[in-house]
Amino acid sequence: MNKLKVIILDDEQEALDLLSGLLTATGKVEIIKTLQDPLKLESSVATLNPDAVFTDIQMPKYNGLEILENLREYRPELPVIYVSAHKEFALEASKYSPFRYLLKPVNRRELNHTIDHIISYLDKINQEETSGNNKISLSVKNGLIYINFDEIFSLTAEGNYTKIKLTDGKGYLSSYNLGRLHDKIGNNQFVRINRQTVVNNNYLKEINKKEKYCIIKANGIEEKVKVSNTFLKSINKEL
Repeated sequence: MNKLKVIILDDEQEALDLLSGLLTATGKVEIIKTLQDPLKLESSVATLNPDAVFTDIQMPKYNGLEILENLREYRPELPVIYVSAHKEFALEASKYSPFRYLLKPVNRRELNHTIDHIISYLDKINQEETSGNNKISLSVKNGLIYINFDEIFSLTAEGNYTKIKLTDGKGYLSSYNLGRLHDKIGNNQFVRINRQTVVNNNYLKEINKKEKYCIIKANGIEEKVKVSNTFLKSINKEL
């Protein structure tokens, strides 16, 4: 995989700079955000979709142990690595099952091993998600769903999240944005019909070029959705 995209959280600027330098020096990490305010972490994760988060534990007016518990609600697979100068937090932190607990000052060899472990972990997840020709596992709020491609009716952007609608009418909210989720599925069976919507090509029943809409239908579910000029041009090329 490419370089790990990480967010670092620490209320002390000196600690941020030091860890940033150590991570960058590995040549395996791209730091996409550094934060000193814990309250900005969740929105940053939702917006930037990092591969991992490195965070301090003891911060003013905020217990870093709560961070993992909150993030697990919508990014259960996200590796969260605690970086703390206090050994006494290790036992309590273990209750939240963090990916790793590193003590300050951070040992370069241990940090490098942690990064390699993250890369292996994420590669394994990607392999599981794309294993087989017709099935995929997707991260959703409170966990994972395992579904066949034919079960997916449509994907709809909801801010930085994506609503997954299945052919049985059930809906799930994914922590991935629409573009990333579409890439992860990586299947020609799915087509982006407008900026906000990806549909299962098998369920396209009608395309009205003049009025710029399409009809998708499966198992009694029928929807009329606007289509973009880009989509219509791609259809014209196929004809």
